[in-house]
Amino acid sequence: MPVFFLVVGLLFLVAVIRGQDETDKLLALIKGDFSGPNNFLMWIVSIAGIGLIGYWRQARQFSNVFLGLVFVVLIFTKKGPGGQDLISSFISQIKSTE
Repeated sequence: MPVFFLVVGLLFLVAVIRGQDETDKLLALIKGDFSGPNNFLMWIVSIAGIGLIGYWRQARQFSNVFLGLVFVVLIFTKKGPGGQDLISSFISQIKSTE
């Protein structure tokens, strides 16, 4: 967890050093992820709920499998700004380096 906060802090530090325009872009991007019609808030709530079920020792196996399933569905169904899912976006980025 400390590594996560270190990375987030470095991300904001780099945005601040690069100027007000970059900071505004970063904050708009973060706001767009957590507000609007297609946001990550419901995914975060469901992942937290399934994680809480995992604290019950008898349900830990079920919780781990279900969390894996939620992450797979999140990766394959979440669309980016261009309407592409993660796999299509990844393939187009690889092809653009040629």
